[in-house]
Amino acid sequence: MAGKKIQLKDQLGRVIHLNSDATDGATLGKNLYGADGKLLTADQIINPPASNQSASATVWKLIREVPANIQKLAKLATNGFAVRQASGEWVTRSLQAGVGIDITNPDSDAGDPTISLEDLPDSGVGAALVKITRDGKGRVEGTQPASTTDLAEGSNLYFTDARADARITAQKGQPNGLATLGADLRIPSAQLPAIAITETFVVGSQAAQLALTAQEGDVAVRTDLSKSYIKNSGTSGTMSDWTELLAPSGGSVLSVNARTGAVVVPDFVIKATAPVAGDFGRAIIDGDRWFNSTSGVDYIRVAGAWVHDNAAALSRYMPAYLANGSPSPVPLNADGTVPAYLANGTSSPFATQA
Repeated sequence: MAGKKIQLKDQLGRVIHLNSDATDGATLGKNLYGADGKLLTADQIINPPASNQSASATVWKLIREVPANIQKLAKLATNGFAVRQASGEWVTRSLQAGVGIDITNPDSDAGDPTISLEDLPDSGVGAALVKITRDGKGRVEGTQPASTTDLAEGSNLYFTDARADARITAQKGQPNGLATLGADLRIPSAQLPAIAITETFVVGSQAAQLALTAQEGDVAVRTDLSKSYIKNSGTSGTMSDWTELLAPSGGSVLSVNARTGAVVVPDFVIKATAPVAGDFGRAIIDGDRWFNSTSGVDYIRVAGAWVHDNAAALSRYMPAYLANGSPSPVPLNADGTVPAYLANGTSSPFATQA
């Protein structure tokens, strides 16, 4: 690519070579224009406007006259604060946030940097009560365990025995306050609500029932009717002031053979030997029945003894009485049967009935 040579304005007659596509330079006062498109003059550069009289400008006629540090500044490619290092090199720096610190625009590119404390989240964990001291800058320089003595009371007073006793005394026996105890360690009746005590009255007629001085909940037992009534809230002075207490229903047994209360009912067992109380689950009573599973004889308990209760079944055994009406002289076994052998060991000569 062809280029062109440009002679430097020095006494050595040196030249520099530029590429053909390089742009031409601009000359102040000739073809150097400002941002507003107007031609810039040396006076505008050397003498700043009245709005910025504190600024000063230096004009270098040649590039080689520009100081090295200015050239290095021009070469900085990143945003931030320009910093000259000990080596003479220039670098850019930006503010870095530390722990608990927030920084807005740390490189000042979008505006002035703003430094603030970082928001502290609530840990949800408390600590023991301590008192602290701070320095002139508000920094904590010391801590020490604290007690309520270190705090001003304000409107919430601390607990003391004297204050508690005074408060209790003020509330004793007062409405919405505290009940007291008498010398007998009981609450006085004056501090208790009215108590209704149910009474039971036994009467033999309606007239006697209606003449009762009864309160709601009192009970009247009518012996003439075998019924009971409870006093309701009525005040008419008639039987409508009383509600009958109904007996249990729904299949409940009210009596057994016209007997009420704890009624014991005779029971029935089948076994080969005379039963005992354990066979009935209770003491044997009159009326209990026993079927001898060996002899086939049915017994009933009468006057504390087992007696035969089946004439047909006994027809095979010795009759209790002879034909002339006298008692049978033959002793029978416990179950009413004729013994197979007599006392002397011989066979019994008595024929059993058909």
